[in-house]
Amino acid sequence: MKKAIQSLAFLLLAGMAVSANAVQIRIDFTGTVYSSYRFGDDGVAVLEPLYMGQSVVGWMLIETEGLDRTEWGSATADYLGFSDGPDAPDLITSSLMIGGTNVDIGAYSENGGGIQYTDSKGPISLEGGGTLMTHDQFSFDDASGEEIVDSATGASTYYGRSLYLGSAAIPEDPFDLSDSQAYIDLSQNLDALSSVYLPLQTESYRGLYGGYADACYGSGCATGDLSLAFEISSMVRQVIGVPEPSTLPLMGIAAFALLAVRRRRSLTDR
Repeated sequence: MKKAIQSLAFLLLAGMAVSANAVQIRIDFTGTVYSSYRFGDDGVAVLEPLYMGQSVVGWMLIETEGLDRTEWGSATADYLGFSDGPDAPDLITSSLMIGGTNVDIGAYSENGGGIQYTDSKGPISLEGGGTLMTHDQFSFDDASGEEIVDSATGASTYYGRSLYLGSAAIPEDPFDLSDSQAYIDLSQNLDALSSVYLPLQTESYRGLYGGYADACYGSGCATGDLSLAFEISSMVRQVIGVPEPSTLPLMGIAAFALLAVRRRRSLTDR
């Protein structure tokens, strides 16, 4: 009986520990396509009216345990990223419907994506005159890609799809570079979960979908791309996978069972 109680206690605690570590971020969103372009083999963008005004519905799920943390910088900003590399398990999944048609972002074997924060350094003066500035922003993205070789022709084509959701602190006048608006501050020790609690910049929260195919033959390469931008009308971010209040009594029972077993053993040894 004692061993049974002890085994049950360990199983309960182990189960609680697994649920505590499986912390995920879920983003649910809706929107409307406002920009739609297709890029031909010559790289020239052509308006694609088929998608204009169509509804967008989707979600993204990010498993935060296992993301690689990276910091880097440029002349205009400092960056912090939490990424899912192409050789890692697929920690980021998503669903996207455009005009009622499902688009499989994870259709290909290589996966990637992550969470990125951009902390602006403010306006930078250019040598030839004028200024340049990267605005404070953060984003979520999911992508997949795969190289497929046609055995008959030997042609190699790399296919890819990506979904990007970003919130940027852009002034009402986009040419006003006087203030980065202090939206993102990397000195505040941001982590992956911070992306759930940062306020959204409702006037500049956008989504992007990209699909592309780079085809290479003996005579050269050709690229075809589809780029859609959509305004996000609703966005819900939440942390899931942590123990709910209902699981806390189970943790208490497990701890009490272990304590009772140890106390009984102590009395027996006297």
